[in-house]
Amino acid sequence: MLADAGVRVQAQPQEFFVPGRQSYGLKSYTIPGDFSSASYPLAAAAVTGSEVTVKGILPSRQGDSAIIEILNRMGARVSWIRKKGT
Repeated sequence: MLADAGVRVQAQPQEFFVPGRQSYGLKSYTIPGDFSSASYPLAAAAVTGSEVTVKGILPSRQGDSAIIEILNRMGARVSWIRKKGT
C-alpha cells in the first residue's frame, strides 16, 4: 500500500525503515476483502452443490486466495470476476 502511495520503504532483515520527508500521494485505496472469511461460504456451497456469491474479494497477496484454485481442483464450479471482486 505504501508503494502505491509513492512512498519508499527499505526492508531490513527484521524491520522496515520508512525514510522521512516523503509525500503520501494516495487519495483513496480499496482494501481487498478477507479470503479467510470468504472461504467458509465458498466451501459450504461447494460441499452442498449450492450457489453463492461473495463480494469484495479482489486480487491480493493473501495466501488464502488459493481457496479459489483448491475448490476448482476439487471439482467445484467457481468463477471469479477479479475486477469486480465477485
